[in-house]
Amino acid sequence: MPKLSRRWLAVVGASFTSLLFMAACGSTGTVTTGPSGATATPKSAAQVQVTQAVNSLSIANSSASDGSVTATCPSGTVLLGGGYSFTGDDNAKQSFMLASYPAGTNTWTVTETNPQAGGAMTLYAYAECLKASFNVTTQIQSATSGSNGTGTASCPGGTILTGGGFNQSHDGSNVIFGSYPASDGWRVSQVGDIHAAYQIDAVCATGSFALGSIATGAASVANNATGEADASCPSSQILLSGGYNSAQGGQFVGLADKAGDSAPKWSVNVLNSYSITSGPGGAPPTPTPMNVTAYGVCASVSGA
Repeated sequence: MPKLSRRWLAVVGASFTSLLFMAACGSTGTVTTGPSGATATPKSAAQVQVTQAVNSLSIANSSASDGSVTATCPSGTVLLGGGYSFTGDDNAKQSFMLASYPAGTNTWTVTETNPQAGGAMTLYAYAECLKASFNVTTQIQSATSGSNGTGTASCPGGTILTGGGFNQSHDGSNVIFGSYPASDGWRVSQVGDIHAAYQIDAVCATGSFALGSIATGAASVANNATGEADASCPSSQILLSGGYNSAQGGQFVGLADKAGDSAPKWSVNVLNSYSITSGPGGAPPTPTPMNVTAYGVCASVSGA
């Protein structure tokens, strides 16, 4: 059975307003709000519970291979978004995420690819699931990336964005270095020499949500080092899901993109795998450090 961890927020108010979203980039620990979204139904006191469903897969790599695992929301909850993490020293440093996406209305699937032989590793899938005293429904909206490797999946009118992800079916030669909420939907960016089309998904909800925000946190990661960026929601808001974006100063390996283990924040852990080695022509130029931004999709209720 999947392990479950819980984050609670009791919310009380005479009425609910819309959940609002807009992306904010660059600065550490900032929060912004956006234009109005879906119209909310008036409610009395309500309690909201976000549950994280977790599933894992152990991979003993003696040769190059892929691994995939799915986390499923428990009965009585709806999927908001999801994320991943993987551990294992040698193997993790060579692995890239092919997919982190809503495989169904209550499941989140992640797939990693390891183009080289490595050691054993464990891949984790995380599904962010909502249970509320008011009715909430979700739907998945999909889009295909453009020729430049970037694309956006948008939510239809009357719904709000709660999360999103990506699904590549090719060999993983192109790395996803951005999967995050934007003002027009869920945006994903790919880096590589030749861009192959892939699927972008947005999770869109209808229900009595309130004023919300996108929280951001930034980190600078040096060459051949790991770093973490954390996005924390205001104390009066709950974390629904999150994402990440990076500026390519080094070589990106996403080790984790998930809710924090002990605090209501979205944590992004990355490895800048660029290392300077001398060759026939001497050492290559040193790139600037890689800048990473974590995004947290937050929600609250007026009067909470």
